Amino acid sequence: MNWPRADRQGPGRGHAFDAHAAEGEHERAPAGRLASVRFQLLSWLRLPPAQHVWILFICAIVGSFFVHEIGHCAVAWVRGLPAIPTPAKEYLLRPVPPAVQAQVALGGILGTVAVLAAAVGFVQSNPTTARSAALGGALTAPGFYTLRFLLAGRGHDATEFQEAQAALGLSYSGHAVDWLFVALFVVSAVFWCWRVGLRRLTRRLAGRLIGGALTALVVVVVLQSVNNALFDPLFER
Repeated sequence: MNWPRADRQGPGRGHAFDAHAAEGEHERAPAGRLASVRFQLLSWLRLPPAQHVWILFICAIVGSFFVHEIGHCAVAWVRGLPAIPTPAKEYLLRPVPPAVQAQVALGGILGTVAVLAAAVGFVQSNPTTARSAALGGALTAPGFYTLRFLLAGRGHDATEFQEAQAALGLSYSGHAVDWLFVALFVVSAVFWCWRVGLRRLTRRLAGRLIGGALTALVVVVVLQSVNNALFDPLFER
């Protein structure tokens, strides 16, 4: 994903190993499994910078969702309740009172907001390609919440947003959290455009942004499906 004002460098520059160092390291590596693993690592380090950015973008998506689930579980832990965070779902291992459940829901919202704030801060300090990709990953959850709110009238398919609103003393049936994520998404996107000096949207950049959105959609669907298949049988009540 090529973002404006990237820290573009020539082939092989900016990597931990250059080609000659990698070859020398491989020659000195012992034979067997260790040599194979080291060779694969060095091969990854020699990937074109554009591929590194896509990998970082995907990792930022997964990481932002994981922090969201950790936010849920952190509240449960403070309350002395056993909970296990996984990359796309939190598992509460004991029945939770409604009042605590509302606080647990709010913890996930705060986790997502914290990730987005951190990504915005990184871009503000130095708007490199890598940091722009990380911000794109952090914007994925708010972006999907916004899209679902506009299409279906509610940003989350469960009652998480309503419970979070109740924890804040707001109307359970209102849309305060929905509008919060709409505002965060729009403001963060406008901030990114301003910080990287984007003056107009070219067809090339529009195509890459659409490609990023489709990639994010695939990552989220696959992450949710794999996560549920692996962990539901272990932790679902």
